[in-house]
Amino acid sequence: MAASAVLAATSAVQAQKVVDSPYIESASSSSIDIERVTLTDSVTVLDMHGYYRPHMWIRIVPETVLMAGGKAYAARDAKGAELGKELWMPESGDSVFTLYFEPLPLDTRTFDFIEGNEPGAFRIWGVDLSGEKSHSPAAIKPVASDVAYPEFMWETGESRLTLHFPEKNRNGRSVSLILTSPVFGQEEIRPDSTAGDVISFRFPQYGTCRASLVLDSREVLVSGFLIAPGDDVQVDVNTHKSGDMLMARRRGMASDEALASFSGRYADVNNLSAYDYGISSLNLSPFMNPNGDAGVYGEMIDLYNNARRGVESMDIPQVIKAMSIIDMSMGLAYSMGVRTAIRVNERLEEKPVPADSAQFVIDTCGPSADDIKRMAEMFDLSDDRFLLSDFPGYGMALLFGWRGHFADPERIKDIKTVCSVIDLAKSGTMTQENFAALDSLSNPLFAAALRKMNDDKVAQIASYKEKVKIETVPDVADGELFDAIVAPHKGKVVIVDFWNTWCGPCRASITSNEPLKDDVFADDDIVWIYLADTSSSLPAYLTFINGVRGLHYRMSEEQMQSFYKQFNLDGIPSYVLVRRDGTYSLRNDFRDHALMKKSILEALAE
Repeated sequence: MAASAVLAATSAVQAQKVVDSPYIESASSSSIDIERVTLTDSVTVLDMHGYYRPHMWIRIVPETVLMAGGKAYAARDAKGAELGKELWMPESGDSVFTLYFEPLPLDTRTFDFIEGNEPGAFRIWGVDLSGEKSHSPAAIKPVASDVAYPEFMWETGESRLTLHFPEKNRNGRSVSLILTSPVFGQEEIRPDSTAGDVISFRFPQYGTCRASLVLDSREVLVSGFLIAPGDDVQVDVNTHKSGDMLMARRRGMASDEALASFSGRYADVNNLSAYDYGISSLNLSPFMNPNGDAGVYGEMIDLYNNARRGVESMDIPQVIKAMSIIDMSMGLAYSMGVRTAIRVNERLEEKPVPADSAQFVIDTCGPSADDIKRMAEMFDLSDDRFLLSDFPGYGMALLFGWRGHFADPERIKDIKTVCSVIDLAKSGTMTQENFAALDSLSNPLFAAALRKMNDDKVAQIASYKEKVKIETVPDVADGELFDAIVAPHKGKVVIVDFWNTWCGPCRASITSNEPLKDDVFADDDIVWIYLADTSSSLPAYLTFINGVRGLHYRMSEEQMQSFYKQFNLDGIPSYVLVRRDGTYSLRNDFRDHALMKKSILEALAE
């Protein structure tokens, strides 16, 4: 009997396998990590670590499975969290919990963690249990010193970007290209075509731009790389980077793999920039509160100087060091300009002043002469390298508070003209008077870019007007407008979505719902109504709604404000669910996409 007991105990020990800090091939998010896997004959246990913003939540849905050998192993239970319920993050921004699944075979070599079928759900691929894979640091992180600082190209051109990114890793999400021009601001570019793992973009470009590729969840995929006007750039995403980032965080260090590889005019510097050099960003947001005395500007400069000295002391490529310092310098100039603008606006709201006193107000609200002198000794915004910054606020930096200390008068004059017409050019509504103003510009790029931008937007509007339909807004009083819009659909379930193109979460939600219209929402008794206003420029609006199935209304900002009052909206996206009997209610809990789906299906069943 004693021998049998020992044998049973030995068998119990053998019927268990523990893998600490498993190798991970790739992940859809950095918000959760698998830190230990325990396999037994009766259960598979995953010790998880969640990372998110303090006082925000993450959630693991009950449909979560482990995929191994073509078979799904379902979630059974959780500890430290509840399946399907919000797990709120503490002040530290991280939390630990345990998930229990049906038992994987003890000889399982690898599995995937799949958290439901929703676009953007947590997914962790290639969790290795064999022990054969491990993190192997990159041979040598590049520290090349012979890559020259990139030059800004004062040209316009038609550019192309081809992204290679596996469908699996996109996880049902779309990808957009964000172009950042310090002079002309930011613009979101939607794909020209998508075929399997290849996504193509084609777009007009006005001068060199910084660019980022973002998923529809607004998660940044690749950021801060340069594109030249007229360039043809190939971007290959390193999908293992996401897994390496999780494993690197466990080791308390930065990932040493490149985020992507690039071709094109700026390939040398982009390929260097694809590595994480551990440079901390300059956070000046706490200083944006307009309260406080003028000494705050000096504190901002001191913080900048400390950060700059830190970068200068780092053993990193010289061009990366120089570009980082330019970004920090631009960030300082922009942030001080924003703070000045905020203070000026508050001063003017308290007591309006004559137009000829406006400069006096700026002088009294902005940095002191000593602070300006300190900055003038550190950098000069007339340097074209500032046009390669990742900040879209070059005009703000020049026009608020600097009074010619950092740029020649001609450039400031040009920027003032650009700022006066840029929104019109982006909406394709420039007038002959606006075009005439361009004749005074000293830099030919600005005039050429604004003319081409306006012409491109006019052509874009004409193209999309043939493809999409904008519904006619009913001619009724504002208080009757909502009822007039939904009344024709009584007997059906109507989802009314208040949104605008400049709202990232709005776009993400709309994009996430679109594929479901061919799946769980493939029902003629569901009507989708999208309400936006004219704060969304017409080109951006038409571009986005192309392919979004439903009824689209574009109304005045005053009409949108009437909805804010009618439903006491706290922002967008906001949703109203209209039931079959015509009754309706505000459902901002639909910001939770899984709950939206569940509630719509329940309303259909009524």
